[in-house]
Amino acid sequence: MAFSDNVWWTRKARIQLEKRLLSAYFHSQLLLFWYSLVGVAASIFYVKFQPNSDVAGISWVVYSVMLLCVSIFIGSFSFKSRADKVKECYEALNTLLHRQADSTDEKTQLAQDYELILNSCENHKFVDHTNALVETYLTTADKTKVNPHPTNFHWFHFTKSKFYRFCILTLFYAAPLGLFMLLEKLA
Repeated sequence: MAFSDNVWWTRKARIQLEKRLLSAYFHSQLLLFWYSLVGVAASIFYVKFQPNSDVAGISWVVYSVMLLCVSIFIGSFSFKSRADKVKECYEALNTLLHRQADSTDEKTQLAQDYELILNSCENHKFVDHTNALVETYLTTADKTKVNPHPTNFHWFHFTKSKFYRFCILTLFYAAPLGLFMLLEKLA
């Protein structure tokens, strides 16, 4: 693969990494809000309709403490600032790609700059590269211009990652309601 292709695909994979980090940031904030809202609603429900329920009262206190711990833990991931660094990285890769097209710089200098840019932020994961490959293929009118083409292996991982993500998010969003219904059955 040519140097310009490496830079281009790395840039595309870093864009997917930024998307993944921003999505994680959005869902983590929305989930914290959702869990807090359910906790408050459940507390009001038990104060109003079942004030003598010991199991529910203790369970929702534990739930509130757990939510506090999770919110501190999620904050430590700093999804937003990591996404900002990745964006700076892929924008620098775009500049490098244009410099390479002008071909006024020496190849060794371009390679050194490429290494510096790559080291400026976290590396993308295989799923980011796979998403870049498949999404580029799906959004390109002339499929023959996409090189390399996604293989069955890439399609499998692309589909699997989307399915797992859907299942995990569904589980996370449904968990507080499931806890509420479980406590109602126990009460």
